[in-house]
Amino acid sequence: MAAKKLPWFRVYTDITNDPKIRRIARVTEQSKAAITGTWIILLGLASESEPRGTLLIADGLRYELADLVDLTGLEAESLEPIIKEFVNADMLEESPQGPWIVKNWDSRQFASDTSRERVRRYREKQNEGSDPDQDPAPQPEKIEGPITEYISVYEKVTGEKATPWPAAYKMVEEFKAAGVTPAIYGEALEGLKAKGYNVTNMLSAKNWALGSKNQTKKTGPKSSLENFRDMYRQSRLKETEVIKNV
Repeated sequence: MAAKKLPWFRVYTDITNDPKIRRIARVTEQSKAAITGTWIILLGLASESEPRGTLLIADGLRYELADLVDLTGLEAESLEPIIKEFVNADMLEESPQGPWIVKNWDSRQFASDTSRERVRRYREKQNEGSDPDQDPAPQPEKIEGPITEYISVYEKVTGEKATPWPAAYKMVEEFKAAGVTPAIYGEALEGLKAKGYNVTNMLSAKNWALGSKNQTKKTGPKSSLENFRDMYRQSRLKETEVIKNV
């Protein structure tokens, strides 16, 4: 059952003289009032989202920059650097596919206001397509087959123990059909880490690995990491064009 939404959230008095807010105001050349107001709007949106602490319009539908432009009343060229500085200041967390997440939500809003576990399970849902309110399917006692190669690459690149969810087996089947080798998968993982994205499980780099392989077919024998960088630049250019047309 979905958690009952609270019609309020905590705002602390130290926000009026927060050094991060002051620094972002200086860097973006915006008033402290504009930065503070934008941050409070984001907190309000995060409080209304499910799970709380994320920036979601509805389940699986994240707030985009254009939505925040409409809600804050700021121009896109003013708001975009503010959002980037919130991320740089470790106030927001950004991921390639999921929503922005307010950092330290639980420590500021307390356990009575939110649920860290639900945010964690939401992240897993984004990558694995599972219901965050259900336990994951049981795993086989012995892991064998093609997935073992990808598990080995994941653990080597991330230094973390891989959890072979059922969706990970399906991912490997897609990789085999598309010609995504363990080496290409490893370069996609390294590319995500190099860009500062969170790599939380085996599926984090799935789309980048598949996209990297498809791009290689079109552009020739570039390395997967080069293709990843090209794709990232192209996606940023597209986002810029969308913002300009808002």
